[in-house]
Order: sequence, then C-alpha cells, then structure tokens
Amino acid sequence: MKKIFAIILTLLLTVGCATKQETTTTESKKVDPSNQTVTIWHTYTKAQEEALKASAERFNSLNTLGIKVVLEQQERNDFASKVMQAVRNGVGPDIIIDYATTAADYAKDGLVVDFNKYIDDAEYGIPGFRDTVSKGTLKEVTGFSDGGMYVFPLVQSGPIFFYNKDIYEELKLNVPTTWEELEANAAAVKKAYPDKYGFAFDSLADGAQTLIAQINDGVILDAENLKTNFDNEKVHARFQWFGDNVKNGNFMLAPTGQYFSEDFNSGILASYIGSVAGLPYITVENVGVAPLPQTVNGTAWTPAWNRSAIVFTSDENRQLAAFLFVKHFASAYENAQFSIACNYTSPLSTTQADADYQAFISSNVGLQQLNAEIASTYAPLAGTMTLRTGLEGAMKAVASGEKDAATAVKDVAAEADEAISSAYSR
Repeated sequence: MKKIFAIILTLLLTVGCATKQETTTTESKKVDPSNQTVTIWHTYTKAQEEALKASAERFNSLNTLGIKVVLEQQERNDFASKVMQAVRNGVGPDIIIDYATTAADYAKDGLVVDFNKYIDDAEYGIPGFRDTVSKGTLKEVTGFSDGGMYVFPLVQSGPIFFYNKDIYEELKLNVPTTWEELEANAAAVKKAYPDKYGFAFDSLADGAQTLIAQINDGVILDAENLKTNFDNEKVHARFQWFGDNVKNGNFMLAPTGQYFSEDFNSGILASYIGSVAGLPYITVENVGVAPLPQTVNGTAWTPAWNRSAIVFTSDENRQLAAFLFVKHFASAYENAQFSIACNYTSPLSTTQADADYQAFISSNVGLQQLNAEIASTYAPLAGTMTLRTGLEGAMKAVASGEKDAATAVKDVAAEADEAISSAYSR
C-alpha cells in the first residue's frame, strides 16, 4: 500500500510540475508581430485614398518583419454601424481612422487597444512621443475616463472665421478678435443693410461648444465622473447672448439653402464660422479669413476635429503589428503626405518640421488660421452624440424663444448625462 501511494504521489507531482512548466513557458512567450496581416477599413477617395495606399505600400516593402497591410475601402453611408457590427462579431478591421468619441464607444467594452503600452514599449515604442503632440490634442487622446489612450492622433481640422472684405472695408470694421467685437460688427452690418445678416455659426453644435469651453475653463464634460459639467449661470448667459442676437437680426439662425457658404456667396451674410475645408467653395472674390474670436478673460479655445488611428483588439501579435503601421503612418514624412492630401493640419511637431508640410501650410491661407495649441474638444465619453445634437437643439430653442437659456442648458445637460450613464451601464 505504501508503495502504491508513493507511485501515485510521484505521478501527481510530475503532472503538477509539467503543468507549471508549460504555463510558465506560455506566459513568457514573446509577442511577435512577424508575418501578420493587418486590415484597414476606410472611406477615403481620390488624393486621400492614394496617400493612404502609398504609405501602406511603403510600409509593406520596408518593414523587415513580413507584416502586410491590406486596405479595404468602404461606403461612407452606415460606415460606423457596419464597423460596430463587424467588430462585435469578431470579423471587423484591425484599424480605422476616426474620432476619439468613436473609440469611447468601444473602449468601455474592451474592444480597442490602449496605445500607452505600445508607445512606452522598450523595443517597439516611440520615446518622447507625447511631447510631440499639441497640448489640446494630447488632452483629448488621453482624456478617456479610465486614463487609457485609445486613439493615436494623426490629422486635424476645424472651423475658421470667414468675412466679406468689401463690406468690412466699406463699414470700416476690424476683424473681430472677441465675441463682443463680432456682435458690434454684426449690428453695424444690420444697421447699414437691413436685408443682410452680420454673422452665423455654420455648425450650432460646434458654436455652442466653443462658447461653453471658452467661458467654462475649457471644460464641457467631466470624464472622471462620467457626466456633463457646464450647467451654470455663465453658460446660461452665453446662450442667451446668442439667442438675443438672432432675435434682433444680427445673427442668422438657419441658412436659406443647405449651407451658410451659399448665403455668404450670395451676399446675404457678411460673416460666418465654418469648416476650413469650405474655403475652396467660396466664390466671393474679396473673402477674408481669420481665427475664431475668443472670450474676454476666458480660456483660449477653438474646436479641434481630430482624426486618429483606432486599433481594435485581436491577438497580441496582430495588435503589435497594427501599432507598428500606425507608428510608420505617424512618422514625419508619412504624416505630412497624408495631411497634405487631406488638406488638414497635423497636431504633431515632428510633422510640423517637415519641409513639404511647411511649404504646404505657408501656401494655405485657410489652414494658417487654425491654432493647434488652443484647439481641443470635450472629453471622449461614450454616448456623447446625444450631447452634440442636444446642444444644437438648445441653441435653436433659445433663439426661437421656445425656451429660456437656463432651461435649455439644463435640459441638454440632463439628456446628455442620461445618455452617458446608459452607455456605461450596458
């Protein structure tokens, strides 16, 4: 009996040791990105698609690990929902280029990778990378509620101030640097030309965010507590200011057609804030462009429309391979070529030092008005699309007299809080 027990004990110890040794070997196995295939879904066309394709081809030929990047163009319509469904079913892409708020919808479920561990990796990382990112963009990409960095910044766009130089020169108006100066200019235009409007926001949502952030210490959302943080008297007053200027005819609330650029071109509108990408569509011969006005004694702030790389979770080998392409794509030359093709600026100082990029910016009067150092956005939280649409509705409600400013702001804050809470409770 003692002999049998000894044999059994020996067998158990042998099995236990083998299992432990196998586990240790598995845990210590090095992540290897070699020979991985990385798939990118995108909606780019023309020059943008060509720039992305050329960069992928350079990466495929230059990387020594046998990593292959494959591009798959998708229809723009329903792109977001298609990606979401595919990723949740485990058949989606490895990379897309999108907004931080898009990543937030995936991050809460662990479906996107945290770039922090790759950037800081001793072998494959990018030393000092965070120091190369503009202040506002870094705040966004590191502003997720859990401290992760679920997007990798690539290119940036935003709104600028358009004005009719002929009208401004005739009325001896200076380009406004503050909202009070803009209001005075708009009133002067209305007084001289009763059939014209002095100013409009092409995007009420972005206009609302700008007014809020500048007067509210740059804060719109509280990422740590997963809620809004702008329902206060200062913001109420700003919304009322906008509504009053619509009511007295200084500001135009809605375009006569699809876009305010059409009203600007026809001469109905003397100035407006709209996307820098709209400059080629302006037919006014004597058009002027300038940075956005700022709030006196407020926070210097302008909206940033950042397009960043998002890598979805798969296995460690493929995730690292995907990061290595992103690292390549964000390098000075590659990022410069893509920025130029997109007619965007870059939030990366390494790109800003590139000769091709500098030549491009020096010849682009529109992009020169964007200030990367003060460009930012609200914290990337899931469910914030409700906030964007809600802010537009609130601005309209105050301007039409449907709601007073305090009620409109409280309502949109409550709706957004509910949407954010719902998104994180699922």
